[in-house]
Amino acid sequence: MPFLAVTIFLMYANLFAAFRSVPREGRPKLIGIGHMLTCMIAVVAFLLGTELLQMALFGGIRMDARNWTPDVYFVFGIASLLLFGTKVVAALRSGKDGGSLRFGLSVWAVIASLYMCGTVIDHWIFFRDHNKSGTMDVGFTGQQMTCSGNVVLVQLKPDTAVYRCPTSIRLGRDYGQPFVPWPSYVQGESLTLKTNVEAVQKAAADAKGGVVHLPDSVTKYLSQPPADAN
Repeated sequence: MPFLAVTIFLMYANLFAAFRSVPREGRPKLIGIGHMLTCMIAVVAFLLGTELLQMALFGGIRMDARNWTPDVYFVFGIASLLLFGTKVVAALRSGKDGGSLRFGLSVWAVIASLYMCGTVIDHWIFFRDHNKSGTMDVGFTGQQMTCSGNVVLVQLKPDTAVYRCPTSIRLGRDYGQPFVPWPSYVQGESLTLKTNVEAVQKAAADAKGGVVHLPDSVTKYLSQPPADAN
């Protein structure tokens, strides 16, 4: 799970930078405070992703609720990028710390921050159209796949459906748009999935709030033994 590994590294990098700024007189204390707050943002993002914070505050999650997990991770990535990017630029301009351990840590932290922001942007692009994206049971693809939670993320296109099969981590799994950071998924396309999703949407529209009767073309896939979830 590269995403969790990068998250942990970036948190420790911020903690190291925060504690290092404490004993040095004359160094702006705001830098240390900024690193500590950034680390706290990562903690909030993790609690949101595991849904512990929502359960503690609200006791549950509404079906139409927004998954704020990727947004908070993006703030974490941007804050880390600004803090460590400033250090890298200052070191390069001074020419004194180019080969030091601190400089190397800052460079890796910048790379980790860019990755963090990139995974969130990838999530936003996939779910940019709320009316044509969401999650479905893996059986709707008509394929035998092993996906975490036995669900796939779906993006409908004019002539096909793009799916992402989570292979490990799903943050905010009970939301309509769970955060599955790259590369923790396998992506593909399926015309069968598009047909089945549209059939379910039509059945739901015809039901008008009543009991939804799925067509046989859909239920035959759901009756197949599902792949084991991770």
